[in-house]
Amino acid sequence: SSDRSGRGSAARLSADDRKLIWRLRETYERFYSEAGLETFEDRASRAWRIVQAKGVPEDLMFDHVVIDEAQDFNFIKLRLSVEMTRGSTPDEKGLTLVADVAQEIYRTGFSWKDADIAVQGGRTKIFRKNYRNTKQIAEAAYSLMSHELDHDEMTEMQLPIKEGEKPQIWFCREGAGEAERVQMRQAILDAVESCNGTRVVAAYTTAEVNKLKEFFVTNGFAINVKEPMGYSSSGLSVNALPSKGIIYLRTLHHLKGLQFDHVFLSGMSDETFRVDSGDEKADSIFRKLVYVGMTRACSTLTMFSWSRPCKYLREIESKLVVQKEF
Repeated sequence: SSDRSGRGSAARLSADDRKLIWRLRETYERFYSEAGLETFEDRASRAWRIVQAKGVPEDLMFDHVVIDEAQDFNFIKLRLSVEMTRGSTPDEKGLTLVADVAQEIYRTGFSWKDADIAVQGGRTKIFRKNYRNTKQIAEAAYSLMSHELDHDEMTEMQLPIKEGEKPQIWFCREGAGEAERVQMRQAILDAVESCNGTRVVAAYTTAEVNKLKEFFVTNGFAINVKEPMGYSSSGLSVNALPSKGIIYLRTLHHLKGLQFDHVFLSGMSDETFRVDSGDEKADSIFRKLVYVGMTRACSTLTMFSWSRPCKYLREIESKLVVQKEF
């Protein structure tokens, strides 16, 4: 590991650290090459080179191509999808992109403008209605996203009609050690036990998810960690089991595409979300990741921090949330 030093709160690498990482990278690439293996990104790059040289084989051409979560495609994958769609002009191609720029939680390396795609235009269908969240959860989430610097590609959403409780932010004003983490997990446990319906507890890191898993199992809960919502490791629907006692555990990234009655976000502190000064892209990705976590909640949303809440929670207009100390 590398000690943090220098400007900003993020981990900064020394010259020796950088040399070590470069050697690790070279070793990694040599291992893949000698084993005849490719990463998914390598394969996409190779496919693009082949398409540029020889075109797309006829058996890989389609009249209609539909891409979901298109905001997470990188430039090469998007261009490959375009080339696989029949038609000589954009108007002739049956290409459908389903995307939410507010959920762009990975570095894609390009913008829609770079790919010559008009997000707002005559052929664009905009979905403004929110059918998942309560009005209170949506208001807090939209307040967070109002801090995005570039709104050109964002969709202005309508508030839901469904009413509910304001999201809660629980935090420990003093300290950020293991004692505070244990106290936070107990607060999550108490909150989870009082809820009926589907419940998910999410954290940024896999390590924290594993600690939460150990904590909940010790307290007698059934846990679903890796499988998609609705299925156990045996492939049987967990809905056939008593709903009481089942808790879904996910990282924030793995919440994407899911929804739950009650969402609990753990470890939402400055210590968790470190952004180097001036890294606007990383700042935006973290904000959107928190937004994704918040908008998975259908009924209630509770966020916990073992110290000062992270800047993204502080960006939410204070009147839209209830803050509690533990």
